[in-house]
Amino acid sequence: MTAEILGYIALGLGIFAMANKHMLWLRVAHGLSAAFYVGYGLMISANPIVVAGVIFLFIHGYHLTRMFLTRKATQ
Repeated sequence: MTAEILGYIALGLGIFAMANKHMLWLRVAHGLSAAFYVGYGLMISANPIVVAGVIFLFIHGYHLTRMFLTRKATQ
C-alpha cells in the first residue's frame, strides 16, 4: 500500500468522523483515522504526523474506555 493511499484513507475516516453526530462513532472513526495517520507518517518519515496520531489515539482510547465503563456502571 502506498503512503498516498494511506493518507487518503486517513483523511476519509477523519471526514466521516466529523460528519457523525453520535459521539461513539466519532471517536471510533477518528481513532481509526489517527491510526492510519500514524502509518502514513511513518511511511513518509513525518514525525509531527506520527506524534499527533499517537496523541489522538491515546485521547480517543481514554474517552472510549470511560464511555464503556460508565455505561457498564449504569446498567
